[in-house]
Amino acid sequence: AADDASPFWKGGNADGSLRLGVFLSRQFAHLMGGELAIQGEAGVGTVWSISLPAERAAGDQPEAKQLDLAQELQHAEREIAISRAQDQRLLIADDSPSNRLVLTKMLRNAGHQVDAVSDGLEVLAALKEHDYAAVLLDLAMPRMDGLTACKRIRELPGTYKDIPLIALTAHTSDGDQNVYNAGFDAYLTKPATDKLLRATVQRVIDDSTKLAEVKQAHEERLVELGKIMGADKLKLLLEQFGSELQDRQQFSATSQLNEIVLDLPLLASTARTFGFNNLASVADRLRSEMLKLDLSETAKSPTVGEIQEHKLKSIAPAMASLTQEVAVVSSLVQAYISENLTSSFSDNP
Repeated sequence: AADDASPFWKGGNADGSLRLGVFLSRQFAHLMGGELAIQGEAGVGTVWSISLPAERAAGDQPEAKQLDLAQELQHAEREIAISRAQDQRLLIADDSPSNRLVLTKMLRNAGHQVDAVSDGLEVLAALKEHDYAAVLLDLAMPRMDGLTACKRIRELPGTYKDIPLIALTAHTSDGDQNVYNAGFDAYLTKPATDKLLRATVQRVIDDSTKLAEVKQAHEERLVELGKIMGADKLKLLLEQFGSELQDRQQFSATSQLNEIVLDLPLLASTARTFGFNNLASVADRLRSEMLKLDLSETAKSPTVGEIQEHKLKSIAPAMASLTQEVAVVSSLVQAYISENLTSSFSDNP
């Protein structure tokens, strides 16, 4: 397969892996416009030589060649996205056949497997038959509307209640708050563009996957702590931690900066103890940003409200990230106590 003209190869002294390697190397050389030559004699040795054309500098490539490369990259990115989506089965609920058809077509073009039903009752039935990466629910449906179906799903046992839910509405007046209060992760106003639909679906799936990974990490740590100190003591510590997190849901304008800076290391340390490493990292990052502020023109112990606006803007993203992460961890703590420690605690007098 490598070089039948050479006595070395005819003699059969090369094993299969070497012959295959030579064959592949020669193919690579041909693809690059070159040649791999082999001259060998049994008992004497082998001479390998490769010739390749000089490569043009990237800036000297013809415009058509550069365009071909860009198109190939775009094609590769699309293939990766489709491959990524193939295992993500979606469920659509909409009482309009035309809406179901359009949404199904758009999402299948993105590589998803898609099932479609006409109301919330059919959604609950479908969830028992298949595992879905996300569910899209129209808010206005007969028998059971989207809001009701969302609340019912969030009350289901096991992993059903954590499935990402996207609201579909034709009325912008429904607003963010009503949708999120019901338990949805996102909402789209119909008709949604293909790009926005795909991006929203992928975002809620990615967020759900990240949350599942965080949940698994902290649950392993909490199980370990429970074995060491017992479920009753762990429950008391988690309840105290949860209460402290509630107090940190957001910073007020009267919060003193130095108190926040001093409090963040304790928050990070406690979070790591319980396995919430992401919260710890966010707290460390905010503290680092706060320590960079030049507060020479403010009071000795300034509050958040007294920091100059341009300085506050520099730490605003880190503060927002901490507030968001605290809310996530607070919810996880309450869920873990409810699901894993309540009965154990009551069983221990």
